[in-house]
Amino acid sequence: MPLESGQPKELYDQTPAPSAVQTARRMGLSRLTLVTDFPIVTATYGYSRAEYTPKQCRLNPFPPERDHGGKFPIFVDQVQADALLLSLDPERVCIWLERNGLTPTLPGGSDPALARRAYFVQLFDNTSLRETLDASRPEARMVFNLLHTFSHLCVRQAALLCGLDSTSLSEYLLPRALTLALYCNHRFGATIGALTALFEQSLAEWLNAVRDVRRCVYDPVCRNREGSCHACTYLAETSCRFFNLNLGRSFLFGGPDPDLGQGLMGYFDSSLESIR
Repeated sequence: MPLESGQPKELYDQTPAPSAVQTARRMGLSRLTLVTDFPIVTATYGYSRAEYTPKQCRLNPFPPERDHGGKFPIFVDQVQADALLLSLDPERVCIWLERNGLTPTLPGGSDPALARRAYFVQLFDNTSLRETLDASRPEARMVFNLLHTFSHLCVRQAALLCGLDSTSLSEYLLPRALTLALYCNHRFGATIGALTALFEQSLAEWLNAVRDVRRCVYDPVCRNREGSCHACTYLAETSCRFFNLNLGRSFLFGGPDPDLGQGLMGYFDSSLESIR
């Protein structure tokens, strides 16, 4: 990007390997990257009155500008700050699905690693992620709830260590790539380096904190219902683009799921740590 001034730093490229590398691998992360200049641009070119669902709502453009030849205006908001990118391991996610009784149908090909990545690209076709995913698409529910819950826990724990309130941090999910971005959503015009300091000074502590957040003050009620509430996983509307839907600690730590009707093996289960 033209406005980027720094080079991304990959955790697994650092030598000698810090303790954070071992923790990240045990958590099933295939990549953890610091981006010191992360641009997010939000463009608004219309509005709807009742519905927001694609292909169902009626989008009304803003009135044309006479001073600009009748062109329709687009309102733009730009945030440019540091960010952390975390990617789940496709192989471990596939094995995790199989351990939970599901059978991912991988595309054909001679490269198994490429086939696993392609599977997640096509998994979310024609799927609205801003609605509750139910048992009719169990693989999509499992994978997205896993990534979304992991993202929320990362935001909540980062806020405790980097000096920013959780409302100053936002998530950006790329479910087809099993990737999430955690970034500062302030608009000061330049990065204040909060996540950079977290990456350089407290990364192992942060990852261990995310890995150990198993309990909620409202357990066992919270755990036996949705496994998510304001006390354990919810974020402010400014931080979550998906309205705090499709969350559940059971996808990370194991436990019951009300829609799939079974006790899940969590992605952080110790039996999966030997993968890679």
